[in-house]
Amino acid sequence: MIKLKDILFEIGDASIKPYDWRDQYNTTHKSAAEFKKQLHGNGSSIAYLGESVFQFKTDKGTEYVVEIEYDTEQAEAYEQGGLVAGVDFYTKSGGEVDRKMSMTNMHEQYKVMATIVDIVLQWINEWDQYFILHEINIEPKNEDDESQEGTSNRRGRLYSAYINKQLPKLNNKYRYRAYNDYFQLYPTDRDRQTK
Repeated sequence: MIKLKDILFEIGDASIKPYDWRDQYNTTHKSAAEFKKQLHGNGSSIAYLGESVFQFKTDKGTEYVVEIEYDTEQAEAYEQGGLVAGVDFYTKSGGEVDRKMSMTNMHEQYKVMATIVDIVLQWINEWDQYFILHEINIEPKNEDDESQEGTSNRRGRLYSAYINKQLPKLNNKYRYRAYNDYFQLYPTDRDRQTK
């Protein structure tokens, strides 16, 4: 018999195996090293924006797209340079990305979140070696029938549980804070050296 405390412990638990995922499309920049080389190559700084795109499919056939967009211009507010990033994920319907992203209602939400977290953790651990990631912003979507905004709604509370339990898996120390409509991860050491 499954008990409520077992279900609550499962949220953000590392024992949930993520779905297999892969890079999707020909994204702007394939790796952190390539982006840094393009950004600083030949004394030029033409590469300000980029995105990494990933895709996975659930056991019930729902296709997801995870986008991590990064920007050097927004990071200019910080002395050390670096990147500001944003994480979004969507479902695909009929081969097209559904940017409205309705709630995961196929009873797969924990495995979906485990997969998204796996993608984001691996991305942060790679990119964090080459850039100070000043902000990683994650905005929970609101459902039409929800009265609470972003971080206080059902999806926001699920994100919060996952983020809190997964921060220790990052190579460098990060904290997170919740604003009304988004979560923000940020490093505790913005002065450290990168590659």
